[in-house]
Amino acid sequence: MVMGDPSGGIRTRRRQYASFCEHYSFVSCLEPTNVDEALEDPDWVMAMQEELNNLTCNEVWVLEECPQNKNVIGTKWVFRNK
Repeated sequence: MVMGDPSGGIRTRRRQYASFCEHYSFVSCLEPTNVDEALEDPDWVMAMQEELNNLTCNEVWVLEECPQNKNVIGTKWVFRNK
């Protein structure tokens, strides 16, 4: 059973996402100096959420409980327009 037009080819999730990225851009006029400033700008909030979603989707990290008597490696957000 074929769903849709067979002559249209196969459209994967990756291809759909690439199409989305081609036509939509997260651009802000300012580069915040800290997280508080970034959280005031909806474009930076969206970009931060997208970055967190990519980390989860690519299975780059897993949130774990902090082991007792161990130091935690810190992280830092860097806000730059590319």
